[in-house]
Amino acid sequence: MEIKENRNYEKLMKVFLRNGLEEPSPDDTSTLLKAWEIIEDEQVVGGSSVTNHNGAYVLEYFAIDEPFRDKGWSRQLFELAIAYLKEQSASIVYIVTKIPSYFKKVGFEKIDRKDAPDFSECFDCQQYMENCFPEVMAKPLTI
Repeated sequence: MEIKENRNYEKLMKVFLRNGLEEPSPDDTSTLLKAWEIIEDEQVVGGSSVTNHNGAYVLEYFAIDEPFRDKGWSRQLFELAIAYLKEQSASIVYIVTKIPSYFKKVGFEKIDRKDAPDFSECFDCQQYMENCFPEVMAKPLTI
């Protein structure tokens, strides 16, 4: 396996979608800063991306196919994203996630929605807090 920068975001989006993440809307105003992919046998089996959404740094997507989890790749992928954000002088990174237990292990803390900037399309979705209950989390970054 190897992790490398991804330059074909459509290919990477397929990994995110098959892992239950949602496709961004066409009017998404976030700016993709960088994306990475995990490659196994010439197949993309995981990846992540970071964005800047109206000044808020966001771990936008983060997913690894089930057979490749719990092998240490998620930690490496996460550390690449955080290192990059620190290079960008980010002081905090946000995420909206349905798996808060993982992100808690890597230093994210749950925050109230009202304490977060408006960085996610989830907040405007009709299902948000009706049928879908993701957590808003933040991780302070020390440079």
